[in-house]
Amino acid sequence: MQKDDSGQFIILMSIVVAIGMVVLLVLLNQSLMAGHSSSESIMSFPKDDIREFRAETVEEASGIVADVNANNSLNGIQRQANFNGSFNRYIGEVKDLYAENGAVVDVSYSSTVNASNLSIYQLINTTTLNMYYSNGETTYNETTNLTIRGVA
Repeated sequence: MQKDDSGQFIILMSIVVAIGMVVLLVLLNQSLMAGHSSSESIMSFPKDDIREFRAETVEEASGIVADVNANNSLNGIQRQANFNGSFNRYIGEVKDLYAENGAVVDVSYSSTVNASNLSIYQLINTTTLNMYYSNGETTYNETTNLTIRGVA
């Protein structure tokens, strides 16, 4: 019997090459998955929803305050009541709208009437908004003070 080791060397090298290819494929797959996961998390972050919710809420509160303050036939208590009624309607509508898309929003507020002038022209001059947004993955909280310029 002759000693011929050349076949064993070929088999050994093919096993080494196969293991090397498996390791490289696993590493490549992991790098692709890491890139996909990070881009997916960026894409699923609801920054546009949060920006829209915040902008619409601040704009609506400012607009309602401006409309209520523009009505010169109301005193401070009536202005506050009109603001509360209008803004509570907005809060109910925005909650329903975001609930249809799977998000939970909430807005609480407090308004301050300018008490320096006790006449009929008491105006709402500060409104504090507490805004909350959650879609199950991302939660957002903000407190904003709106100061109405040009109030008496």
